Amino acid sequence: MNAPDVAITEASVGAGLSTIFTFAALSLIKNHKVNLSHNSITLFFMLFLAVCLSYFIIQLPDFGSNNAPIHLHVAPYYVENTEKATGIPNIVTAVLASFRGYDTFGETIVVFTAALCITLILKEEKEND
Repeated sequence: MNAPDVAITEASVGAGLSTIFTFAALSLIKNHKVNLSHNSITLFFMLFLAVCLSYFIIQLPDFGSNNAPIHLHVAPYYVENTEKATGIPNIVTAVLASFRGYDTFGETIVVFTAALCITLILKEEKEND
């Protein structure tokens, strides 16, 4: 949370790549009109998903808690093993360049896939006249 330069870089790269991937995929879809019709099964599953997500959000540790799993397992591993694993003496640089590079790319792919799936689900079929 104390690295705004990292956050801005990750947000801009992620948002930029997601936007480019989404527009490229939409250009391959011939008719991408959005169909906003709702049915009871869809609304039921959305309500169920909202309840499940709310339950799991309540289970998260408090913000900034020293007993959060990341402070007990992940951070000590990075402090002890980063230079040995990557050969980079700066821990922040090593984490961003070596460990988080795949994570950021994975996040971009997930956002792209979600946007593409939503577009295809809501896509209206072209009427044959």
